[in-house]
Amino acid sequence: MLTAMLAIAVLQTDTPQEDFPRGAFVTVQCVAGPNNAVRDCRALEVSHPGQGFESAAIAAVSRGRIGQRQGVAVGQAFRIKINFRLDDGGAPPAPPPPSDAEAQPNAN
Repeated sequence: MLTAMLAIAVLQTDTPQEDFPRGAFVTVQCVAGPNNAVRDCRALEVSHPGQGFESAAIAAVSRGRIGQRQGVAVGQAFRIKINFRLDDGGAPPAPPPPSDAEAQPNAN
């Protein structure tokens, strides 16, 4: 699903494909809502602004759910870094290494 959103972001940009980054990241901040929901998301840091990564990252995080083990209380802000890796359409990329990425409560 995220790949499809990213493909749409690539198609909607005016940036020539050869100038498009091979990888990018967006740090998203959200608030934990009731029933493990995520709300009020916004991009805090973007490696390649204006190329559609912000909206793709916010959309992906907004559809997520907060698990009990992540320790984020209702009403508490948290941040998560979303990494994008783009391939050149050749061989499928190697699977990413296992990650312990979890939403981290925001100290603010």
